[in-house]
Amino acid sequence: MLKLNHDFLAKILASPSSAFATSSSKPRTPRGSTTPRGTSSTITPVGSTGSVSMVTAALTPRSKKSSSLKEKPKATAVQSLAPTVLVQQPPSTGPMLVLNSKDKKELSSFDLLHTDMGIKNCHKFFLDYCMGNHCNENQFISFMREFTNSSVADHIIVDLFDTLDSEGQGKISFKNFYLLLALTAATESGVSKQFLYLYGNEMFKMVAGCLNPRSIRWEQFCRFGIMMNLTEIEIHQTLCTYLHNFDIMTEINEEDYMAYYYILTHEMDRKVMTAMRHKSSGLGPIPSTTSSSSVPSSVSSSSSVSSSTKRK
Repeated sequence: MLKLNHDFLAKILASPSSAFATSSSKPRTPRGSTTPRGTSSTITPVGSTGSVSMVTAALTPRSKKSSSLKEKPKATAVQSLAPTVLVQQPPSTGPMLVLNSKDKKELSSFDLLHTDMGIKNCHKFFLDYCMGNHCNENQFISFMREFTNSSVADHIIVDLFDTLDSEGQGKISFKNFYLLLALTAATESGVSKQFLYLYGNEMFKMVAGCLNPRSIRWEQFCRFGIMMNLTEIEIHQTLCTYLHNFDIMTEINEEDYMAYYYILTHEMDRKVMTAMRHKSSGLGPIPSTTSSSSVPSSVSSSSSVSSSTKRK
C-alpha cells in the first residue's frame, strides 16, 4: 500500500467553509486559492449510476430555476453532515474517515469523492495547484511526492504520468486526475471492486491509449494493477492461481479484462479488510497469504472458459 499523506488528501477534499473541513484545526487552502467557498454544508449525492459523467455533472453550472430547490429541498440519501469531524489517525495508517456527528456514520475518502461538493473541491484544487486546466509532468511529480510522502520513486511517478496521459500530449486532464484519486481512495478503503464497477471501462481505454480499443497487450493490462500498487509478478501469480493455462502472450479483450481485474480487486479488498479487522482487534499485522477459495468459483470458472474460448 502507498503511504498516503492524509493531511494532504484532506486538503484536496476540503476548502474554506466546506462541510469536509476539520473542526479541530483551521483547514489549509490549496496553493493560490483566493476565492472563498459558499456557506452551504449540505452534501448532495452526485448520482446512482457509475461513470465519469458524474464528474461532468457535478461541475456543470445549475440553471437559475434550480434556485427554487432551496425553498423546498428534496430528501436525499445523504442529508446535512455538518458539523463533520475528521477522525484523527496516526500518519499513513488506514483509510481517512469523516465522522458525521448527527448519525455517527463514517464516510471514507472514496465516499466523499463521490459527492457533489467533493468533486467540486477536487476540481478547484486541481485548477489552483496546476494553475490551469491541465497538469504537466513537473507539477504531477511534485504533487505525487507530497501525496505519497515521497514513498514512491520518481521513475514510477513518471510511468504513472505516461499512463494517465492517455492522449500522449504531455499533460493530464482533470478527469484522469480524479480517476487517480478515486482509485487510490478505493484501494486504501478496501472497495477496489466498486471502483472497477464504476470506472473499469474508462481505465480500459486509458491503459490502451485510444478511445475504442478492442484488445490490449499484457504490458498495457498491468498498468491498471501497477496503479493499485501491485507488481507485474503479483498480478501474474494471482491470475495463474485461479486461471488454468493463463497466457500473457494472448491479447486481452475488455470482457476478459474486467473478469481478470474482478479477481485481482477481490483479492486486494479481502486482504485490506482482513488487515483492518486485525488492526482494530489489536492482533497486529497478519502474514499475506493467497487462498483460492476467496474468489467465487463461478467467476474463476467463467474466466477460464472465456480465456480458453478466445485462444481457440
